[in-house]
Amino acid sequence: MTMPIVTWLKPNNSKVGKGVATTYLPVGTVKDGGSCPKSCPFLGNGCYAQKGRVNIHVQKTAGSNPMDEAKLISEAEPKPGQMLRIHVSGDFVSNAHLKAVDQAVAKWQAKGGGQAWAYTHNWRELNPKNAKHLTLMASVHSVNEGKQAKRAGFNSFAIAVPVHETDRRWVANGEAVVPCPNQTKDDITCKDCKLCTTGKVNVAFAKH
Repeated sequence: MTMPIVTWLKPNNSKVGKGVATTYLPVGTVKDGGSCPKSCPFLGNGCYAQKGRVNIHVQKTAGSNPMDEAKLISEAEPKPGQMLRIHVSGDFVSNAHLKAVDQAVAKWQAKGGGQAWAYTHNWRELNPKNAKHLTLMASVHSVNEGKQAKRAGFNSFAIAVPVHETDRRWVANGEAVVPCPNQTKDDITCKDCKLCTTGKVNVAFAKH
């Protein structure tokens, strides 16, 4: 069986930044051998992980067991302070999966690794209290959904927008949202920004 991969992105990666560790899981519904909830509106409809360079990595994970992801993170040897972006592709399939990865992140950090973060379209099914060592943001498609996720226990949400109408913080329905600096400013990576790793800020992402 193919294992999910933990890979070091190339130094010139323009999104997460040089040296940030990343994991990839199969894309698609669990029924079809993927790890994504069928509720994700991007699935088969423009998902960035189903095309381009990201999909090259995704194809390597075909047939993998998402639960094996925790083992790979546990066994990894991070560099001091090395950040970990969980699920460039794919998602948490269950609370058991989330718990296992969270415990693996605890080991990652005990070895000197840095902050870990992830987004989930499966927020209706997951208990955010199971994310004790990683920052988990709910991936939503409206501010109303974001408020639902917060009522379910999530501290913050990542909202998909068609385009960024401003590069400044905006407020809708009582929720303040910051446009992703990587998408609105020059030469800012996740490694530089760290907004999503705090779990305290709602962040908007234009479709990419």
